[in-house]
Formats: sequence, C-alpha cells, structure tokens
Amino acid sequence: MARGSRSASDERSRCEAPVKEFVGFAKGLIAARSERRLQALAEGPDAEPFARRLIKEALSGAAHAVTCLILIGRLAQDPSWAAKLDLRDAAARLPLADKVHPKDLEPVGRGLLAISRQQAVPWIAGAYLVEDKRTPTDALEKLLLEAALTTHALAAALDQALGAMQSKGRRISESTVRRSIDAIEKHARQLAARNHRAEDGPLMQLAKAATPTEAGRLLAALLLASAATHERAPGAAARPASAAAPKTGLPPAATAMAEAAWSDADEALGRALQDMDFLTRSFDRLESAAQGELADPARRAKNASNLVLQWVQEAARYRRVAILNKAGDRVPFNPAVHELDGKAGIGQLIRIVKPAVVRGSEPQQVVVLRAEAELD
Repeated sequence: MARGSRSASDERSRCEAPVKEFVGFAKGLIAARSERRLQALAEGPDAEPFARRLIKEALSGAAHAVTCLILIGRLAQDPSWAAKLDLRDAAARLPLADKVHPKDLEPVGRGLLAISRQQAVPWIAGAYLVEDKRTPTDALEKLLLEAALTTHALAAALDQALGAMQSKGRRISESTVRRSIDAIEKHARQLAARNHRAEDGPLMQLAKAATPTEAGRLLAALLLASAATHERAPGAAARPASAAAPKTGLPPAATAMAEAAWSDADEALGRALQDMDFLTRSFDRLESAAQGELADPARRAKNASNLVLQWVQEAARYRRVAILNKAGDRVPFNPAVHELDGKAGIGQLIRIVKPAVVRGSEPQQVVVLRAEAELD
C-alpha cells in the first residue's frame, strides 16, 4: 500500500476510533509542529467527518471536551477549517467554567466562539467572572469584548453570569461588579470609536471628574431628562389610546413615509418592552451588590430607571403596543409569532425566552417583533 493511502486510512480510522483514542489524536494536533498534518487532513476526504466528531466531543460535557474546544479554537483561524465547524446538528453540553483550568479558559472560550456565538458569549462572561487569581482576566476580557456584537448583548451575558452565581449561593464581590462595569464601559467606548462618536464631550468630561455619588446623580438626571422629552406640552389635548399614526393630510407618498417612521418607532418601543424585565433584574442585582459609597448612586439609578420605564409603558399604551405572553411561558408554536432556536411543528409546545410584541388586538393584531423561543 502506498504511503499516502496508508496515511489517509490511518486518519479515517482515527476519526471513527473510540473516544480515548480520538481525543489523543486531537491532542496531538494541538502541538505547534502539526501544521502540515492539519493541512493534509483539511484537504483530504476525512476533514468533514473529523470536524463533526470533534464538535460532538467538544460539546459532550465530558472532561475531554476542553481538549477538543482548544483544538477547534486553533482550527477556526484557518478559513478552510472554519467553514467545516458547523453546529446545526450538535446537542450542546458545555464544560463548567469553574471546572476548567484557568489557563485553558480563554482558548476554550475561543473554540466555543468558533462554532456558536450565541452559546459562547454567556459562557465567556461566566468564565470572566470566575474568581481565581490565576484566571487570565485580560485575555478573557478581550475575547468577551470581541464576542459580544452589542453592548446590550454583553450586559445581558454578564447579567446572566451574575444571576448564575447568585443561584449557587455565591456572594457577588465589589471586584466582580467593578470588572463587569469595566467590560461594559470598554465595549461602549469601542463601539463609539468605530462609529466615530466623540468620547470626550462635555458630559464625558463631567462624568470623569465626578465622584461616585456625583456620577450617580448625573446618571439619574440624564435618565429623567430622557423621560421628560416624552411629556406633552402644557394644555395639549390627550390623544385617544386607540390612535394610530396622526392624520396629516399629506400626499400618499408622504403619508407612507410617515407610517414607516411610526413603524420604526413601534419596533424600538417593542424592544424596550422586551428588555424591561432584564433592565429591572439588572438594577436589582446592582443595588443588592453595591456597597459603601456605591450604594447610594445605585439606588438613585434604579429609581430613575423606574421612571423611564413608566414613560415607556405609557407610550406603549398610546400606540396600542403590548407584550404577548412573558418569558418562561409555554405556548403552542406559531411561526408567525415565534422565532424558534430549533425545529417544531405548528401547535407544539415551546418555551418563551423573550416575548413577542404586538400592536392592536384581534382580528387586526399585527406582530411588531417575533418572540424568541426554544423547544420545551
């Protein structure tokens, strides 16, 4: 048998080998001198089966998953391998971050990011908050900022991680709160820089010079000012709750443009309604975790946010925009209303992750935002 054929046969047999042998094979491919071997495997007929097996073992929840995720993180840097790392048919059981050796947290998180950003961001956030002096927090923070596409997604992931810590009876330390806020601030600054927004305007300079208590007062004042922009002018007549876009007497094209603007406003309003529970939980956790001189500004920020939420609810009533169901509800699947992570038949019970937003009532109800749901 030719050497090339024998080598291909060996690779195929290792792809189908028992777990221990396959993981040993994968571990050998992590070595610095394995580039040629990886290239040959990528160009051969066994690349796809190897990638599928690698993902299966990486998401098995077993101890060897760490080795497989580290290899995936390395493979993802090669476009020929990155295209083969497909999660669609894989059931995911992620390794527990507090059971992974600190030096492996960043490469494991990078491997997970290569196959599923949705699952990677909360996992990396949890790893970032692991309280171990040996944890490479700088590398994890860099990866977390890279993984979260929006600052809100980052805040949600950190909120989920903090909630998981509390559910396990772990105290949230001031350093953990500080690191969470640092990450959110850095992410927001990065987005501002990419969008060419000034970071050193008057308000930013004021915030930098303020004491923690004064910064809390500034945040509260800005939130109140934001809410006040929605107030009606004194003496203005209130519009009925059933009002839609105001009648303007404009030509049809202008009216259509106005209606499109109202639709955009309704969608933005709907997203605010969807995130109200998240915002409330976040401020509750911040208030319970803040101590010393941070306690008063945290309480002020929470009170200001409650006022803003009241204005959001009033605007929603005016536009007849409302939440349909709530997070955790089990409802029959309707593709017109639900965006599902997975496959389900119409009428099959699913669990609401983020509720749908609708405008109006039956039979003329319009779905503004579909719900995010998962299989029950």
